[in-house]
Amino acid sequence: MTNEWHWRRRARAVRRRPKRVLFSLRHGIVQRYALCLSMLLTLHVVLQLSGENVTRFVPRTLRELRRSSNDWEGMKAKLMLEERFTVGAGEPEVRLISLKRARERHNLTSASLRQAGIGYRVFDAVDGLAPISEYSVSKYAGHKKAKRLELTRNWSEHHVMRTHARLQYTEEVDGKTRRALHERLRFGCYLSHVFLWETLVEEDLYFLVILEDDVLLATNFRYRLFRTLNLLPKSWDVLYLNGCFKRFGPTFREGLHLARGGLCTYGYVISRKGAETLLLEGALHSEKPIDHMLDEEVLSGNIVAFHADPPLVFLKANITSTLAYLHKTF
Repeated sequence: MTNEWHWRRRARAVRRRPKRVLFSLRHGIVQRYALCLSMLLTLHVVLQLSGENVTRFVPRTLRELRRSSNDWEGMKAKLMLEERFTVGAGEPEVRLISLKRARERHNLTSASLRQAGIGYRVFDAVDGLAPISEYSVSKYAGHKKAKRLELTRNWSEHHVMRTHARLQYTEEVDGKTRRALHERLRFGCYLSHVFLWETLVEEDLYFLVILEDDVLLATNFRYRLFRTLNLLPKSWDVLYLNGCFKRFGPTFREGLHLARGGLCTYGYVISRKGAETLLLEGALHSEKPIDHMLDEEVLSGNIVAFHADPPLVFLKANITSTLAYLHKTF
């Protein structure tokens, strides 16, 4: 009788254990969030008293809190069980994004590709200074972004270029208009990447290498690219060749990190699966620039991304952005 009572008690304890563990985990997460939120509120007050703008600080901090709470090690363990992605030694499909009105920008990138023996096609970037189709705006721009684009809908490219030579604004253009013009330029960049994803799906390619016109290739680019691709799991979506504000997750395999996020789209590889996922979900009705949208999709677990380490492309020095960032133009 004593034995039977003892084993029943142990069985009840085992049944309860997962709940206790789950409760303790939840309790720990709740404590962490409560602490972080209290710190945010304190910083919010301090910044307000000092006159600093908190409109960006708070959402960015909350985003990083979400990023740190994800189970990246668990994701890695799951991905390690998958079969590897396999690619032969053929020619990679490479697209180089370049604005027609700034063709000279891609000269060094083109020379770097030719020197590496890499075939490529130049993709005419969508110019935000030119008219943008209403269909593209309704499909890919969020409500707030669409309203900002509407402010400059009737501006012709000729008028903008004549009034704002080299995209440097004159004093007579108010801040609201400057922000709207900047939004048009960023949306043109956004559409350039999205249209290439559509091309990838339409042409039924396995993957596409997308480069912006201000990068140079690393040494032995072709060999290192194919080697890195063959280290990926079958379910990969995006491989960052380089970027900025890179968020490295755990090391996946040699020369490859699981990505916890990152900004800038200097150069990356996207799979057909990744393009389809983004075109059906993340890219639609977005309020974000292209790199921030990708970062959000990685952070949310909607796409599986990796960072090449060391990087396979590098940003050229002393190249002015064509997006006319407001802090650089006036």
